[in-house]
Amino acid sequence: MNSLSLLVSVVTTLRRAGLDTWVCGGWAEELRHKRKPGSHKDIDLVLRAPSFGELDDYLRERMDLAPVDAKKLPHKRAVVWEGVLVELVHVDLSTPSRTSFFDGRFVLEWPEDTFTEELAGCPVPVVSSLALDVYRKHHALIVNARDTHLAALSPSKPHRTQHERDGER
Repeated sequence: MNSLSLLVSVVTTLRRAGLDTWVCGGWAEELRHKRKPGSHKDIDLVLRAPSFGELDDYLRERMDLAPVDAKKLPHKRAVVWEGVLVELVHVDLSTPSRTSFFDGRFVLEWPEDTFTEELAGCPVPVVSSLALDVYRKHHALIVNARDTHLAALSPSKPHRTQHERDGER
């Protein structure tokens, strides 16, 4: 079950393995009081590193973690950890820090303060409030990059956009 204790365990374990991981996504929004406490379907993390090399090596050693091959992309890795999906997005070490989504179809420049703010009383590092705002502001562009990427993978099969899928609900 996804819980704060699992989040802390995942991030602490990864950091002890030398992986510079920070909480992002829904858990970060909750911890920074940008959303009300509630249930979480996954754990979103960012990994500050030159590449996924060290993470990939670590995951190969962890036989108890199930990699999600469909989410193995140049900018992302995912595993199932104690029954919960954990997604890790790569953030390069350039200045400014960047994430290149879906083979460069969208590049997000993270704000300067993304990895500098400490969150009082929180046992794990959480990206800054401004970083969460920047990500949310650009989320539609990231989704569009994903849709374009998927369409390019299977040009003979039309791919429905997020907008089209939302219209079906």
